[in-house]
Amino acid sequence: MSYLRDERMDSSLPSIRSSVRAWEAPPRPSLGPRITTLEEREAVLEDRTKYGANGYRDREIFYPRPPSPSLRKHLQATESMLAEQLKFYKEEIAKKDRLISQITSMETPRPRTFDSTKIDELYAPDKAATLASLRSEVAALSVRCEGLQSQLREVQAQVEVREDRIKELKLQLETVKESESRQMALCTSLRAKIAEYEAQAGSLEGAASRSEMAIHSLQNECSSYQERILELEHRLKQHLENREAVEQEKAVTDRRYTELVSQIQNLCHIDGYTNYSEIPPNAIIATLNDIISENVMLRGKIATLREHYQSAELETKASRETIMRLVSEAEREQKTTGKFSMELERYKMERDNAVENQRELEHEISMLKERLDASQRAWSATKRELDERESRFSSADRENRDRAMMVRNVESKYITFKDTLSQILSDSFHAIEPNEEIIRDRVSNMVLQLRDKTAHIDMLEDKVNDLTKQLDIELNNSRNVELKAKRLEADVLELQQQLRKYENELAAGDMLRDGLRIDKDRYMRFLERIVRAMKMEAITMDLGVESITDAIIARADQLTKMESDSLVDRKTHIYNLQRKVKSQKEQLESKELHMELLRKKLAAFEERLAGRTEFEREKEEGFIKSRKLAKLVERYKIELNEARLEIRDLKARLLESSDIHSRTLEQEREIEALEAKVGQLETVRQRQASKLSGLKDNMNETLNEFEAKKSQTHTTIQALSSELRTTKQSLDEVIKREKALLDLRQVIARMLGLDVTTLAVPDYELIARLEKLILANQANSSSAIALDTALLDMEDGFRAGYNDASRALASVGTRARSSIKRGTSLRTRPRSASPGRRQRDTRAY
Repeated sequence: MSYLRDERMDSSLPSIRSSVRAWEAPPRPSLGPRITTLEEREAVLEDRTKYGANGYRDREIFYPRPPSPSLRKHLQATESMLAEQLKFYKEEIAKKDRLISQITSMETPRPRTFDSTKIDELYAPDKAATLASLRSEVAALSVRCEGLQSQLREVQAQVEVREDRIKELKLQLETVKESESRQMALCTSLRAKIAEYEAQAGSLEGAASRSEMAIHSLQNECSSYQERILELEHRLKQHLENREAVEQEKAVTDRRYTELVSQIQNLCHIDGYTNYSEIPPNAIIATLNDIISENVMLRGKIATLREHYQSAELETKASRETIMRLVSEAEREQKTTGKFSMELERYKMERDNAVENQRELEHEISMLKERLDASQRAWSATKRELDERESRFSSADRENRDRAMMVRNVESKYITFKDTLSQILSDSFHAIEPNEEIIRDRVSNMVLQLRDKTAHIDMLEDKVNDLTKQLDIELNNSRNVELKAKRLEADVLELQQQLRKYENELAAGDMLRDGLRIDKDRYMRFLERIVRAMKMEAITMDLGVESITDAIIARADQLTKMESDSLVDRKTHIYNLQRKVKSQKEQLESKELHMELLRKKLAAFEERLAGRTEFEREKEEGFIKSRKLAKLVERYKIELNEARLEIRDLKARLLESSDIHSRTLEQEREIEALEAKVGQLETVRQRQASKLSGLKDNMNETLNEFEAKKSQTHTTIQALSSELRTTKQSLDEVIKREKALLDLRQVIARMLGLDVTTLAVPDYELIARLEKLILANQANSSSAIALDTALLDMEDGFRAGYNDASRALASVGTRARSSIKRGTSLRTRPRSASPGRRQRDTRAY
């Protein structure tokens, strides 16, 4: 608290303004009102030039008083505070630059590739525990990262507030410089006044023996000085009390600093220091930088794991929907297994299910649109899949060529088979050409009795085929349900791990919330202490935190204004005292003239006196008066010595003010250097902002390029799918031709009485049977001719039965081949369930 205080601040202290009014003499009409501003000071200087060199206005009247001890302490405190704040701002700006560089390095788009072997290792059962621990660590690190981001935002807000505070302190420093210049001028004026007061003291010693009126005036001045001394002693006590309070606050702040350093050491594990005061701030900053770098690295890991987690979530969502759909299909299939007579209703239900599946597919399309970001990250994986598909296409082409060669071989074998059949069926009477119809007609007359049986067998085979189809469908559904149940179990385990992770995140969030609450309580206690120190309890009872800070700033501005007003009052008080001294000098001169006149009159009276008794009586009275005056002179000498001691104290204060001036000059130089550094940092910040904008533009360009590449890949995929369809159609045609040849062989074998379904009948067996049949028929050629004529009438029925049998055998062959392939695919279990490693059928388009 300053010793220049107002009546409203403390009613126990006497107001300086009231004391000035008590000491103030009646103003001269030429001087006008009291001077308090710079414009009025210039008017006084103009009046000084008017009055000349001998008047009391020859020198400046208004000089600022020397700084008080509390003001010096305040200046030193503000200097140290400014240095600490600038140092803190430098560190904060360096941290911000490092964070910007790290963020820019993180935001650069990197092509992401997914290693299938690593994904298989992550999903392996022996790595489940490590994966769970890694996920919990990732959750804790994500919470910590979010906390650090919030702290970064708070620090940025504090930096902005402190930049405003620096500007205010610069303005205050300029005002302090002006007050210091005024104080230097005041010191020079005080030196001149000291010399004048010493001369006046000498003149007063000579005048004390000659004038009682001068003694009376000196007594009045002495009483006023005594009052002044009492007032100064009271202020000195107040300054001592303020100093004790400041020392106590310093001890409290030192204790808090040691506590803060100890907490930082415990948190950051800084070893090698036994005492907290020995820990340098560079070690703390280095540990914090290491923590921030670890945080950035872990943030990158978190981002990658989060991407994996999002892709897994999307897959689980799709699998859930497919599971529900498959469960409903399984229920429908279970209901329809025992109801073969209601096939029409089942077809209708399948049509409805197809419509529902179409809707679900539309829903999945909308979900895929939402998963566009995930597909962008999986672009590299799709590229690998395209390479694999190209390799598959090449393998499919090779297979097609092999199948074409096989078809050619089969056709050549078929031609040779027809030749052998024609040779076997021909005899000495009838030469049979290698034609399918002729051979078929020749064989039909020998197997006419088997026609009814074959029709019945065909009907049974159709039923068997339907049952085998349904059985295959049910087996596939059950296998898919088992696989999906296993996947669901894995998903349940992952969800449990996620639940544990979220519980850990909640615990960490509660801890952070408690820490923030403690920091808020400390901040509120600090504000309460400031409010108590400034005596603002009644004002800030019903205000918020922001309004309290505004009120504290307004109160500090009010105190500075009151201090400046008190300085102006001191100037006016000094001016009035100078005017009083001038008037007292004039009164002394007039009294000396009056004393000379009295002496002349006394000499005249002495000459006129005739008697001696009156002269002796007057002499005794004069002797008594001179003794009294001698006592008064001794007392005034004592007071003069005290005044000289006070003058010596003022000289010492003048020397202290010169030291403060030199310190302020050094601080000005430091502040200029710091301002230059702040300007450099501002340019660096602008450069970083421009770099960030350029990086954002590059990122947008890469995104556009990625969109274009994605559209190109989509078109290529569509073209490849169309090519696959054409190859599939050609492959189906080849398979149909192969089936036709096999059906012909099976029909011939069946006509000859061989069971093809249970035994593998070779070609030589068929040829031997046909030779036996031809030899048996050669013995009875006439009966063979009659049989041929009879078979001509039955040719149409034989062809119809042959077509039915060929269709049934074709369906049986396709089902057998598909079941064989399905069994092989089920026996060869895939290594992982990742999308890039699934074995897909090339014909499943």
